[in-house]
Amino acid sequence: MRIGILSDIHGNLVALEAVLAELANEEIDKIVCLGDLATSGPQPSQVISRLRELHGSIVLGNMDAWLLSPRPRNVKDERGRRIADIQSWGAAQVGAEHLAYLRTLPHTAELCLGMPTGSADLACFHASPSSNEESISATTAEGDVDRLLCGCAASVIAVGHTHTQMLRRHRDITILNPGSVGAPKNPPWAEYAVAEWRNRTLRLELRRTLPDVDAAIQAARATDMPHVEWWIQERTGVTAGPGPQ
Repeated sequence: MRIGILSDIHGNLVALEAVLAELANEEIDKIVCLGDLATSGPQPSQVISRLRELHGSIVLGNMDAWLLSPRPRNVKDERGRRIADIQSWGAAQVGAEHLAYLRTLPHTAELCLGMPTGSADLACFHASPSSNEESISATTAEGDVDRLLCGCAASVIAVGHTHTQMLRRHRDITILNPGSVGAPKNPPWAEYAVAEWRNRTLRLELRRTLPDVDAAIQAARATDMPHVEWWIQERTGVTAGPGPQ
């Protein structure tokens, strides 16, 4: 079994398509998405539509839950204000049908890689088994990891939320974070992972691919999303140029 693992797309359809194009060239049996599908980017509704076409497994992220009940966000600086403005704009773009779909998303997805350890050897969450906001990082203390795992004993646990790729061994569990497809810490990369059990070998790959930056810029400028030029620089690394502000 070979599984593509995505997370934190944040309304960036161009980055999502770049990842899907790579996975389409491989023998991928299933795709799982760890949440945060639509907010903070120029194509929130289109991203949800594209993911629904894949018929994969999708878990509810904290910002997906926020879309179901938008509320003012506590912002402390100009960057936070801009993100909040984009999120509020995005919430207005997501129609009733997509909101109804988000309400059906589970907090957990369990998949079978085919390992001899059991039928559900890959457990997927947004941030951690404990919460869709409290995450596990490379430096989280072991005692805190035990608490956040809530007794989950899958061989591989996939989590997102931090937008940072990670492979961490904790006792008998491997914790994997695929990074962020649409809002990585190091733009303009689109990050994802592949998990595979084959020939009695577990393979976990962290990957990055370069989306079409020009296409991302054009897609953003074709919308009336606030702070478009700021978003372009933040997500692609391209300095703001002519276009709507």
